[in-house]
Amino acid sequence: MPALVAALVTAVFLSQAAVAAAPARAADAFETSGELVELRTPAPGHQTDWEMTATNLTEEPLPLAIIPVAASGTATEGPEPLRFSFASSDGELAVADVGVAWFDGEAVVLEPLGPGQTVTVSGSAALPRAAGDAYRGARATVTLRFTATLPGTTPGVTPPPGVTPPVPGDPLAITGGRGLALLIGLAAVLALGGALLARRARDRRAAQAGAARSPARAGGP
Repeated sequence: MPALVAALVTAVFLSQAAVAAAPARAADAFETSGELVELRTPAPGHQTDWEMTATNLTEEPLPLAIIPVAASGTATEGPEPLRFSFASSDGELAVADVGVAWFDGEAVVLEPLGPGQTVTVSGSAALPRAAGDAYRGARATVTLRFTATLPGTTPGVTPPPGVTPPVPGDPLAITGGRGLALLIGLAAVLALGGALLARRARDRRAAQAGAARSPARAGGP
């Protein structure tokens, strides 16, 4: 039993170490700014602008996409809410005058980012002129997220936030992967535990069979 406990503890430790190490490698692949912004509602007929960036910190091209995560707050509700526009410096993202429903859509694949290069996404939020004073003091929170796969892997289709894609060559995308790695680790632990228990059962049966044969030999002619 001590051997079984030690083996299971070792397997759990190794699987957790793998889960902890992979996001750390992924986090070093690129750096971002402006993924979450807090907006003060502009005057009716005006807009407020901001930028978000991603920079490739590796020495290889980095497959990149951007996920529309959420737009929330009182300025995104009611009859005349904010309208949004986004454009990326590589030209792959270009949407204009969209509402909050756009944030329920799919990720937009950008051009692979070269070593040391930066891509910029410009965003704007405009309040319709018809809104009048109804949105005075209203606020909004806008979140977009860059996602990528590590250099040398094959990028897959980026799912909505919270869903981890299977990526051939490396199951851990920059935005996730802990759940998949944990399941793999747990499966390995269960398999190892089952094998050790089966071995102990075989050894116990063999010992019992040997003990049963010993008295018969001792009492023979």
